[in-house]
Amino acid sequence: MTDLKTVFEDMAPMTPVAGVALRRVSGEQAMIQHAVVAAGAAIPAHSHPNEQFTLVLSGRLRLRLGEGEAAKDYVMVPGEVLHIPGGMVHGGEALEDTVAVDVFAPPAESTGLDAPKG
Repeated sequence: MTDLKTVFEDMAPMTPVAGVALRRVSGEQAMIQHAVVAAGAAIPAHSHPNEQFTLVLSGRLRLRLGEGEAAKDYVMVPGEVLHIPGGMVHGGEALEDTVAVDVFAPPAESTGLDAPKG
């Protein structure tokens, strides 16, 4: 049997945008992501087909879901979970140094934030 344990700190982070470090582990039906976001770092608006749940572990994160007048802002603090349906445009910024865990289903090689451009 392969080793089923992963230590995020042992993984090299992906840095799709300045101030954002991501580490991911995928299974057959879901993917978990450890996100470290520096205060002031922007998360550009993006979408992906995966359903996403974001749990803030420390810091504060402002996330905007939707577009235009229908958009809604959520300020997330430790212990709060935000559900982002698949295909919904979302983005935001870290109001403080923030650590969050995202769960995606189904898993994917990339999400809208780190998808290849072009």
